[in-house]
Amino acid sequence: MLDSRIKAVGVFLDAEIELVINLLKEGVIDIAQLHGSEDEEYINKVKLETGREVIKAFNVNKLPSLMIAEESPADYIMLDSGTGSGKAFDHRILSDPEKMKTFVEATRDAVSKNRD
Repeated sequence: MLDSRIKAVGVFLDAEIELVINLLKEGVIDIAQLHGSEDEEYINKVKLETGREVIKAFNVNKLPSLMIAEESPADYIMLDSGTGSGKAFDHRILSDPEKMKTFVEATRDAVSKNRD
């Protein structure tokens, strides 16, 4: 019963891949948001079998490098504190402020293009 402009996002933590795929195929959700240890193979399979978009969340406190998030096959990435508190994380913990700035600019550009 959502307005057609609002995408239904299913949030998952290490869910069985068939559950995610079935919910996307049946149109129960439009996008899968993954918060667990789902790897590239998992993400690629969901995208290939459903043709739907995937968001992959990365816990910035556990990332050895921002490159891991940047190389994800997910359509969108989310940087998360991993605490479930809803509070912003200290972005200074990311090792390369210049890469973070580039990342944020690229994200804004992508969002802007998707709105057009």
